[in-house]
Amino acid sequence: MPESASIRMVNPSLITEGDHGPREQRCEGPMSLDSYVTEIEHAAEAAALHSQAVYRCPAHPSVSIRTENYYAERYARALMTLMWERRGGDDDRELWIDALGDCLGQATDGCPACDICAAA
Repeated sequence: MPESASIRMVNPSLITEGDHGPREQRCEGPMSLDSYVTEIEHAAEAAALHSQAVYRCPAHPSVSIRTENYYAERYARALMTLMWERRGGDDDRELWIDALGDCLGQATDGCPACDICAAA
C-alpha cells in the first residue's frame, strides 16, 4: 500500500464538510463486517508504513520488515488512534490497536526471500 493511501471505506454517516468542501462518499449503504475488518487492516498497514515501524523489502514488496523502533511503533499507535477518532470513535479503540499489533507481529526481522537468494 502506498504511503499516501487512505482508508478505503468510509461510513456515509461520518461524511462532513471540511475546509475543502464535502468529502467524496466512498461506499453505499451499511458497511459489511468483511469490509470493516479490511478497513482496519488497511489503516494498521498504513500507520505502520507511515511511521516507519515497518518497511517493505525493495526486492520483494510483499514482505514487511519490522524496524524494532519503539518510537516509530508508538507513533503508529498514535496514528491509529487518530484514524479511529476521525472515523467517529464509535467502536472499541482496542480493536484498532490490536490490528496494529497484528500488523507488527506479522512483519519479519529480515526478508526470508533475500536470505534464500543470498545463500544460493
